[in-house]
Amino acid sequence: MMSSTSTQLTQEVAEIQVEVEEHIQLEAHPVTKARLEVLVTEQREMRSDLKTQSSNLAAICQATGAQCR
Repeated sequence: MMSSTSTQLTQEVAEIQVEVEEHIQLEAHPVTKARLEVLVTEQREMRSDLKTQSSNLAAICQATGAQCR
C-alpha cells in the first residue's frame, strides 16, 4: 500500500511539473494578455490627450503672454 501511494504521488508530482512548465512557456495568460492590450490602448489614448492639452496650454500661454511652466 505504501509503495503504491508513493508511486502514485510521484506520478502526480511529475504531471503537475509538466503542467507548470507548459504554463510557464505560455506567452501570457489569455485573460491577462487581453487586459494588458486594453491598458496599452488606454495609455496611448491618454498620452495623445496629454499631448493635445500641452499644445493647448502652450498656445494659451503664448496668446496671453503668461509665464506658464
